[in-house]
Amino acid sequence: MSRGYAIPSALILVVLCGVAAIAIDLGHGRLLQARLQAVSDAAAHAGALQLDSSTAGLGQANHVAVVMAAANVVHGAPFALESDNVETGVWDHDALSFTPSTDAGIVNAVSVLAHMDGIDTWFAGPAFRRDTIAASGRATAVRMPPPVACAVLAATDFDATGNAVTDSYDSAEGPYDSSSAGSEGNICGNAVLDVAGNLAVHGDAVVGRGGEIVPHGAAHEIHGEMRYLGSKFEVPELDPSAAQAENDNGTIGLTSNGRDPWHTGGIRLSSDETLTLSGGVYYFESLRITGSASLIVDGPTDIWVDGDVNVGGTGIVNSSANPHDLTLYVTGDDVSMHGTSDFYGSLIAPEADVDLNGTNDFYGIVIGGTVDLSGDLRLHADVSLMEGFVLIEPWIALVE
Repeated sequence: MSRGYAIPSALILVVLCGVAAIAIDLGHGRLLQARLQAVSDAAAHAGALQLDSSTAGLGQANHVAVVMAAANVVHGAPFALESDNVETGVWDHDALSFTPSTDAGIVNAVSVLAHMDGIDTWFAGPAFRRDTIAASGRATAVRMPPPVACAVLAATDFDATGNAVTDSYDSAEGPYDSSSAGSEGNICGNAVLDVAGNLAVHGDAVVGRGGEIVPHGAAHEIHGEMRYLGSKFEVPELDPSAAQAENDNGTIGLTSNGRDPWHTGGIRLSSDETLTLSGGVYYFESLRITGSASLIVDGPTDIWVDGDVNVGGTGIVNSSANPHDLTLYVTGDDVSMHGTSDFYGSLIAPEADVDLNGTNDFYGIVIGGTVDLSGDLRLHADVSLMEGFVLIEPWIALVE
């Protein structure tokens, strides 16, 4: 009869202690690895926020990344990120690759390596003759470019019904031509994009951070993409005080019917009368056009309305048919435009409920608090106008 060999309990205890020791050192190493990754994420993000296409911005990106790293405690002390471990460069979104660069004009990213050598082990040294270990974390943060131009921008909600159409063109290259119309008729908003009816968007539907796109039915067409941003759109902040203090109101004469167009600080046109404004800056407390009346602007014109706007009748006629020659700034709560003539210009009403409804064509851009498109309106976005008005808050993406 054979006897089995019993492993001494003391040996078992030694083996178990060795396994536990290794596990503790491995766990400690992984904890440091995670901590260093968090440091590199925060430092790269903070550095990328400083990029502004200037040489000074590159230096500031490096400095801020180092300062941010030092605000994090690793292994019992503020982490000392070496300046050489912060790189500026170009992130290629298609190739998913980072190329170091100090060309401020093209740099869009910051890469950070948070690395530690000589971390003492607790148990692995005696067992494996390895007294220290190393750990690191790497991150690349990209300052995202303005992602989209907007034909229509709503500070909050956008709503579309009816048979409205959006597309684009560039007035700097010539008048609109339907046969060569572009696809930047993008609709944008920061809250809810409510898309219904027979709306045809030759462009994207784009919503800011926290917003949503809500399509209804199957009749509408969004020829581009539905996009959700990591930041919100910015809308202009209007201050009419300069136009109120200095303007060309004194040049305004009588209407074609020989009537004074002024009514309690605003302009009122009715019946079939017309009023012509020479190029300049004008300030009204309200604007109302009804019947078959029309307001004609002749030359580059800025109209400031420190109140509500209701444009029906023939509407506002830009005699040059160049959208750059007319900007309608509105600081009131309501804008309704349903005239029958084509509108050429920018409508900037960032705090108003804007209702565009008619059978006419709109050439330019629209910015409102809320924006409703309805009827058979055809909105042809002039892309050459967008840069000055359509902005987006800087936002940073961690890409690796």
